[in-house]
Amino acid sequence: MQKSLLLTAAVAALLPPLWAQDRRPTIFPPPIGWPRPIPLPAPLTELQLEHQNAKIEVRGPLARTHLRQTLRNPLPRALEGSYLFALPRGAAVSNFAMTMNGKRLEAEILEGDKAREIYQGIVQKMRDPAILEFLDRDLVRAKIFPVPAGGTVEIELDYAQTLSENRLTLPLRAPGASSASSAKANVEISFADADVRAIYSPSHSVETRRTGGKTLISGEWSSAERDFSLLWTRGGGKVSLQMLTYRGDEPDGTFLLLAAPDPAISATEIEAKDVVFVFDTSGSMEGAKIEQARRALRTLLGNLNPKDRFNIVTFASSVGSFRDGLTDATPANLEAARRFADGITAVGGTNISDALQSALKMTAQNGRAQQIVFMTDGQPTVGQTNPDAILREAKAANDARARLFVFGVGNDVNARLLDALAQENRGASDYVTPSEDIETKVGALYEKIAFPVVSDAKIDFGGLSVYDVYPPSLPDLFRGAQVTVFGRFRGDGKGKIALMGQSNRQTVRFDGAVSGVDANELPKLWATRKVGFLIDDARRANRPLAGEVRDEIIKLSQKYGIVTPLTVALITEDGSPRWAQPFPADGLGRTPMLRGGPAAPMMRGNGGTLAESGAAGVSVSRDLNALRQGRSETVADVKTIEGKTFSLQNGVWTDSDFDPKIAGAARVVKFASKEYFELLRDAKLAKWLSVGQRVIVVWKGQVLRVEA
Repeated sequence: MQKSLLLTAAVAALLPPLWAQDRRPTIFPPPIGWPRPIPLPAPLTELQLEHQNAKIEVRGPLARTHLRQTLRNPLPRALEGSYLFALPRGAAVSNFAMTMNGKRLEAEILEGDKAREIYQGIVQKMRDPAILEFLDRDLVRAKIFPVPAGGTVEIELDYAQTLSENRLTLPLRAPGASSASSAKANVEISFADADVRAIYSPSHSVETRRTGGKTLISGEWSSAERDFSLLWTRGGGKVSLQMLTYRGDEPDGTFLLLAAPDPAISATEIEAKDVVFVFDTSGSMEGAKIEQARRALRTLLGNLNPKDRFNIVTFASSVGSFRDGLTDATPANLEAARRFADGITAVGGTNISDALQSALKMTAQNGRAQQIVFMTDGQPTVGQTNPDAILREAKAANDARARLFVFGVGNDVNARLLDALAQENRGASDYVTPSEDIETKVGALYEKIAFPVVSDAKIDFGGLSVYDVYPPSLPDLFRGAQVTVFGRFRGDGKGKIALMGQSNRQTVRFDGAVSGVDANELPKLWATRKVGFLIDDARRANRPLAGEVRDEIIKLSQKYGIVTPLTVALITEDGSPRWAQPFPADGLGRTPMLRGGPAAPMMRGNGGTLAESGAAGVSVSRDLNALRQGRSETVADVKTIEGKTFSLQNGVWTDSDFDPKIAGAARVVKFASKEYFELLRDAKLAKWLSVGQRVIVVWKGQVLRVEA
């Protein structure tokens, strides 16, 4: 069956006509009375969405949107029809323009029951269930003049709407292999309010820039695989704290906690820090790497504050340093440090253990933030070379509770060791691939940790009953950055929260608010993080992924539709989980995850432990980091809608809550029947049924089976 889809906007989207399961814009025949187009063959021919650009301005509770799209006719003949798209209920349209061959088209706004009637008519005639997702929206309808063969049409729309909560969504999805899936998308959002603090997108990576009293959010993507979603918090004071709760159909709820220091906090309130920069100067760094490392070190020195102290440790077979101990970040000392960096040469082995011990001896419990920035391009070859022994010795020597930030350069590193060093010493790790510039990568991360505001941070959840919180312990808070925490809660999710920690040698406390939010993405994001931390914990301890941990990961993967490329191939044709096969002995194998899904490095040896070194180890580290941050792959055979996960099993979209043991008690409904449309009066059920024509869904304690 040809699939079609209405591309619509929850917040501000003018997207091409009708969405179906593969989200492709479609031209529909005009109603009686309009000039007939050249007859179209069955299935209907589709316009290709080439590009979409959305600019949104948010002022308090009001959002104004300008959307522009380019659609192309790929056929060698002209096309004409009716163009439909959905709007948020109550949106006030101020401008609509579809211009082609100098002609500007007019549109009509259809509200409520009239829009619903049109939507259901399309479902009946086109057998297109994906349009059910938009039954509770208003509708804009326009006649399309003939689009010439190979020609394009430009569409623009302006409208305003009131936001009931600090949340914005913009449909961009085009899953599967359709032409629309390769459409480029640009989103720009500006907040005119100076009190906007934490900003989090559960769907996409975005860039945040603050200029004066404005906050600018931007993103550009080469494909439209999922809807764009954005959450934000407001608040004054030194640190803004807010907990957003969501309760779907599960007994317990999910929360997202956002903490963000004031981006305009003054330099006098920034905590002074002691920093030791540790750089690998072994022979393998010779050439371009050592040149980039010198420039990176100069960049780091430039990010020091006047009240900071610092030192530079270099290591190869032996260890050297700029000064015997920490020195003040005065202009004269910084200039001397730059000359020291210019004289660094690459020669010798890799003595990671002694370098760490030397740096840790320079830290102290003196009320100042303690940081170590460690960079290496190799594995330990001199001194202590056992990774687990290096970890134990570093942890024992870190009496000052220094934060360790680690960079691995290239693929010849022990990623498990570097990740564990960072995590066990409350820092972070990252990797510079051979194609990346060391200076750019190292400088970008350090800009985020150069201005500490609160250290030793902890959350007081008050009377809230929370569990499975990730990350289990909070990182430090830095100016210009924010902290996100996911977890589960029991009860009504009401209460008060507070963040406590140390700032400028004083104990501080910041109270926060708890509020509900209609963000059904949160359970999947929480589950993704939990999987990441479960795998990471086993990897750091060098344990195989087996037993209860393995079972828990499979359970979470199935329930929430999470692709875990290190462990689980999700679901096979018969609906049963399939545990991924172990790597061959060299640890470089690749195993497909799902029919049509991605493949990634996974495990090595028959013990099922994760690859720890070389390119496979670096890849595992990056995949794990993505999971810990709540990012996972999307797969065409798995869809998450309104908190439910459906997988395509033998041609039927099956709810992950479905238990085959009670299949006999299912209520069977014929697709597009009168009974079917009666069920669509439930808005949430309508969205669940939008997944396809053949569906099994658990609804109000009953199994509902829709048959085509």
